[in-house]
Amino acid sequence: MKNEEKLDICIIGPGRLGLTLAYCFSLSTNNSINLISLSGRRQESVQNAKNILGRIKSNTFFLLDNTEAVQKANCILICTPDDLIKKVCEELFLKGKAAGEGKTFIHFSGLKGLDVLDSAKSSGASVCCIHPMKSFANYLDSANSIKGTLFGVTYDKKDKRAAFAIKEILGFLQGKSVYIENSTKAVYHACACMASNYLVGLLNIVEKMGKEIGIEPEIFMEGILNLSQGTIDNIKKLGTHNSLTGPIARGDVGTVKNHIENIGSRLNSDYTDVYKILGRFTADIALENKWIDSKTYDRLLDLFIF
Repeated sequence: MKNEEKLDICIIGPGRLGLTLAYCFSLSTNNSINLISLSGRRQESVQNAKNILGRIKSNTFFLLDNTEAVQKANCILICTPDDLIKKVCEELFLKGKAAGEGKTFIHFSGLKGLDVLDSAKSSGASVCCIHPMKSFANYLDSANSIKGTLFGVTYDKKDKRAAFAIKEILGFLQGKSVYIENSTKAVYHACACMASNYLVGLLNIVEKMGKEIGIEPEIFMEGILNLSQGTIDNIKKLGTHNSLTGPIARGDVGTVKNHIENIGSRLNSDYTDVYKILGRFTADIALENKWIDSKTYDRLLDLFIF
């Protein structure tokens, strides 16, 4: 298929994700991927992208008109916030301003399904989603660490053009992929949020608990982060089940009871709730591993009742 020989890319939305991808593509020496255009609604954002990328790649168009940017490309990456994807896509096809035939439209939301790109699909375009399981805090740091990122991909497996675009982009970024059914994206995205955003929330709780009993935050968190990193390293090597340590893994009911009593008497009861919820799921792992027996498991569950 001729359209599959080369991806001429347009990026809509020069935020942290869009700018990271644009930076990566600007550095490309791969003739099959070419950043043609970048557009956004805010002059400041587009100018910032031009200032960064213009020094690397001189033949990219930086535009405030999304339709004009799309017309120059055959692979359109919509990198806007989730709730704007559908609107941005629909606006491209109002009054026949853009045509979808021969183009591939990609969005990067972990939550939204392919239906947000229906206006492009109705116009003859291929559509798909590529969601990076990665935090994008700074474009340069993100670009330098994007290799090896896992991407959740959603597309019609019969659509050769969409499959080609996914293969080329992930190959260029040296990423890995896992196929996500359109109907299960919300659960998939919840998993990603729990692993990333909720981890921040959990460590923030630990930091607050330390403060409330008088531990110096900077020193305390340095130790906590080293502990957490060690656990993550173990999970990479051994998996979640075999990386479990601590009092629940040992069946030390007395220690767990002592934790709950002291957290409840000294700190906010919300902290006790978090401890109990996580403890219940941790006890499941210990039982599945046969590190504790059913009697010990039941005693632990009694402690985790609200």
